[in-house]
Amino acid sequence: MERIIKGWNFVRLVRLALGLYIMIESIMTKEWILACAGLFLTGTAVFNVGCCGAYGCQPMIKSNAGPVKEIIYEEVDA
Repeated sequence: MERIIKGWNFVRLVRLALGLYIMIESIMTKEWILACAGLFLTGTAVFNVGCCGAYGCQPMIKSNAGPVKEIIYEEVDA
């Protein structure tokens, strides 16, 4: 429920408005495939998810777990 209520920004509002417009217009013209696309776009705006799922397309948040260890590579002969 918190994901639906919080985090609204300009792009999310544009996705919601565009999705609702597409859905309403396609239902009025009986274009059912386009209505499904409008429903998908509206759903992604309401639930604040992308095509990859919940937080699938968002960048990783750095944690303060301590210093990063240096990786040492060895050359392997075939």
